[in-house]
Amino acid sequence: MRNARPDWTDEARQDLAAIIGFIASDNPAAADAFLDRIIERADRLPQHPHAYRQGRLPGTREMVIHPN
Repeated sequence: MRNARPDWTDEARQDLAAIIGFIASDNPAAADAFLDRIIERADRLPQHPHAYRQGRLPGTREMVIHPN
């Protein structure tokens, strides 16, 4: 079992920063909480690689962080 953190692509980091920035412009506390939730769940992936549904792309998994 691996304990390493997931690798984030540059594109994923940029997308995440844009999403968090958008939320923060209206509600900085909600943006911080959302970012914490994403990181917490992503960090659990190496221990539970099949915890989420299969992704639309082969070899990927998808997790719903927030229903909206």
